[in-house]
Amino acid sequence: MTDEAQGLPRDITPEEVCRLVTGAPYPKEMALLQETQRQLDEERRMLDETRERRKALESELSSARMRIDKPLRDAWLGEAIASLAERVVAYRPSLVRTDWPEKCPDCSEDRKIAFASPQGNACTETCQTCGVRIVEHRPVEYVPASVRKRFRYESGADGTEPCDLYYAPSGDDGIDGASRFDLENVVAELPEEGGMPSLFKTQHEGEDDCYPSYSGTLFCDKRDCQTACDWINSREGYPRREDCRWWGANRHGRSEGAKRR
Repeated sequence: MTDEAQGLPRDITPEEVCRLVTGAPYPKEMALLQETQRQLDEERRMLDETRERRKALESELSSARMRIDKPLRDAWLGEAIASLAERVVAYRPSLVRTDWPEKCPDCSEDRKIAFASPQGNACTETCQTCGVRIVEHRPVEYVPASVRKRFRYESGADGTEPCDLYYAPSGDDGIDGASRFDLENVVAELPEEGGMPSLFKTQHEGEDDCYPSYSGTLFCDKRDCQTACDWINSREGYPRREDCRWWGANRHGRSEGAKRR
């Protein structure tokens, strides 16, 4: 049978016949494909290097901006906080020292009781009758002390970074002692009658010890805070004499015997 009878042109070469029958590319075409693949691999390698270099440059740029911007940002933030503190004032129910009890005749002028130890040494102790100050809950003014970034969150698409506002007692420079308050714990308006307990979160210590955390709430209005303080004092039995040593360590905390009633 002739080539024309098989449907093949007369001028086809043996190599082309082999390629048509086996499906294998002709050596010249294979070489061209290999060269093309090599060029693509080289371009991909160069592209990967460019991307890595870009990341490194972006990191260097970010660090440089931080070194340059941080002093300016801190200075601006300090001025902003100072300005904000003059306008955004809140009030926190806090235990404060008030008057001394009437002095008893059994202690010294500094309200100490003298006694001798078993070894015969002269000692003194605080008079339990009049040596402990009377404390009660009163409104304490709080102002913004610092703004701190929430590191667990990513920046927004517009570059903004979620931050928390920390409050501290007015005139207190101890920023480390400032407390964070969520918006839900800032009271703008008192609840209806009987709703005062809803303003304070419940803290738990063990299975049976639970108590309201009065110090975790801020009030926008001083009069509202005073109303809350009056309610707390009535509920917890204040004003009363309370150990000043305990008070000094927990002056913004709960009373020693506070329980959820």
